Amino acid sequence: MEKLIPLAQWFDGDFFQNRDFFFKGNATFIDAESRLDPDFANGAQTNLERRLTGQSKWLGNAQLGWQTLDLDERLAINVNYTGKRITDIGISGAPDLFEDPPVMVNLTYARDLEIFGGLWTFSFEADNLLGEDFRLVQGGLDVEAFRLGREISIGASVRF
Repeated sequence: MEKLIPLAQWFDGDFFQNRDFFFKGNATFIDAESRLDPDFANGAQTNLERRLTGQSKWLGNAQLGWQTLDLDERLAINVNYTGKRITDIGISGAPDLFEDPPVMVNLTYARDLEIFGGLWTFSFEADNLLGEDFRLVQGGLDVEAFRLGREISIGASVRF
């Protein structure tokens, strides 16, 4: 889904008049599972029925931002959601191991400028603004957890 937001109709000033404001988003629901035939299973598997390994039931992305009408300046806030997913199949009575992915909120900004005969793009990105952590859970207990940290990058490129 993509929707332009007509802020120029509601607010005065060059900032609102010279930019397209937008919202983009999507969501996915996946209901899939794997079933093992008990006659062919070797007995080590804890569950004969389970969700697919690596497959989240829910995925969602949203982006809110703006770009100038001449496309030389862009800003966006991105939110990405991934539901929990099996990373390793439980065996010998142990439950499945799940990743509980963090909700990621990222900010991106880019500006194009003509300098010294070239088109320069200057960019700034800030990732994991919420400071979310990584977690692997088995049987309701954290078996691995660590801070992902926030990441900031600044870039420049030129085209001649």
